[in-house]
Amino acid sequence: MKQKRRGCKTCIRTTLLGISVMAFSMGNPVYAAETEQETNTNAGVLQEQQGNIESPAVEDPSEQEKNIGTSEEKEPESVDQNGEKEDDVTEEAGIVTGEAGNVTEDTDKALSPDNGNVSEGQQNPNPQVFALNDLTVTPQDGWVYDKNVLTFSSSGDYTVTGNTTRDRIVVAPDFEGSITIENLTINTSSGAALLVDPSARLTLKLSGINTLKTSNVSNAGLDFRNVTSGSLIITSAAGDGMSDGSLTATGGINGAGVGGGSNGDTGNITINGGTITATGGINGAGIGGGSNGKAGNITINGGTITAKGGTNGAGIGGGSNGSADHITITGGTVEASDKYGRSGIGGGSNGSAKNTVITGGSIKGPVSGSPTDGNGNYVYRAILENQPGIPSVNVDGMDYKVAGNHENDDSYYLYMTGRDHVITTPQNRYIGEFANSKITISELLENMYTLTIPTSLELGSMHEADISVSGVYMTFPDMGKQVKVKVSDSTKISQEGALALSQMGGSAEVFTSVSNESGPLTTGIEILSVSDLGSDSRKIYFGDPATSDGSGTVPAGNYSGTLTFAVSVE
Repeated sequence: MKQKRRGCKTCIRTTLLGISVMAFSMGNPVYAAETEQETNTNAGVLQEQQGNIESPAVEDPSEQEKNIGTSEEKEPESVDQNGEKEDDVTEEAGIVTGEAGNVTEDTDKALSPDNGNVSEGQQNPNPQVFALNDLTVTPQDGWVYDKNVLTFSSSGDYTVTGNTTRDRIVVAPDFEGSITIENLTINTSSGAALLVDPSARLTLKLSGINTLKTSNVSNAGLDFRNVTSGSLIITSAAGDGMSDGSLTATGGINGAGVGGGSNGDTGNITINGGTITATGGINGAGIGGGSNGKAGNITINGGTITAKGGTNGAGIGGGSNGSADHITITGGTVEASDKYGRSGIGGGSNGSAKNTVITGGSIKGPVSGSPTDGNGNYVYRAILENQPGIPSVNVDGMDYKVAGNHENDDSYYLYMTGRDHVITTPQNRYIGEFANSKITISELLENMYTLTIPTSLELGSMHEADISVSGVYMTFPDMGKQVKVKVSDSTKISQEGALALSQMGGSAEVFTSVSNESGPLTTGIEILSVSDLGSDSRKIYFGDPATSDGSGTVPAGNYSGTLTFAVSVE
């Protein structure tokens, strides 16, 4: 529950020889591996190499039995390097190259804006839009369509849309550019729905509602494994930081939702925007490694991300037996967990995690790897509750780049360094107070600060005192204002800074001089001024007691004086 911080609205009266301490509130690795496909540059046709990939043993046999369903799926299948079953390859469409809309072989359903038939050599009536069975691609060149595989063989910028259970997409080696998927659904059993070569540098832009799903026992839905020089950036077609455009990516058994397939490491993945739901199969991470796969260099800067690992896989990080290294969250609304809610960001089963960095965003779910702010300072989770419809959160003047609330949850889960913080939303302001390795957030209802002065001062031995203000937090109406400490007009002090002292049981007139670095203190003189989030300290100096005539002879006795301060927010 939120705690409310309040305080009094009075000035401070302190006495020399009896000065108190009071708290006030004022109102007012990239891993080298065998390349998964080759492009014949002479013919512009992807040549598929047949081979066998043996599915690794699943760590949870009962879970596998429950999810596989048929004996055929339990056995390792003969697949090509794209994860496609040999007996599933169809030649229905022949080979289509993205060159002026010409069909080079069998033309049945091969190329037409309306999915009709095109006779050999016929020009596409709309050369900018190509319908390939169930997929539509623009522009007219830079790609090859063969055996139900659309391969982007040349660097450039493309758009793909459609709904298919028989086609897949491959991004060829050394590709560099962007693919916008717009209301695209691929649900396949013969490989990854979208396979990105480990040397490709792809920006995937999301528009509309998109699904990349495979039930193949080897692949991720969006497969990017054993990365060499490549990189994968996912963002909204509306721009970085936006949540427009969604992607649901689902991996098969041993595959991640986004990342590695069977025995596949992954890395160099950056998410800048979009709404992404990534779900791994058994042994796979939601975003990260496949079975026995590590994850490294995964960065989330924005967007709304829900990452769910399968049995033995992390939400974001390693697959079964896979570690996680350099997972960085610098923004976004992120929810990560495995099937049982144990491993959110970190390693999979039997895997470790290190170099987890959090500098922004709202992260719901377990986080391992001793997270820091990237500068060696550990960060701690604090829960900012009851924030329905609040679109932004600011911590100590920095935008935390949250992307709105979590699904069915109005709280924000903020990671901050081990000290006090000021949290600001468009509607309110809060204090995050650090103690015992925990940050507790409470609502700031009034101006808060702490004034500290010495508990006693004995003239003749101690001639100076420190006056300090710390822990200054202002409410919204007081932004830009300061806490000011002045000599109160109720103080019996002369214009020369002479403070009268009273003799206990006597009538002697004795004075002490009071000054600071600027000179004598008199009524209305400002001692110090402290702005929001600041602290400051000043010294006050006292002279030896003296009589009113200036002589150094002071009658024996006990003397006391009162120096009054006025504290205000101006």
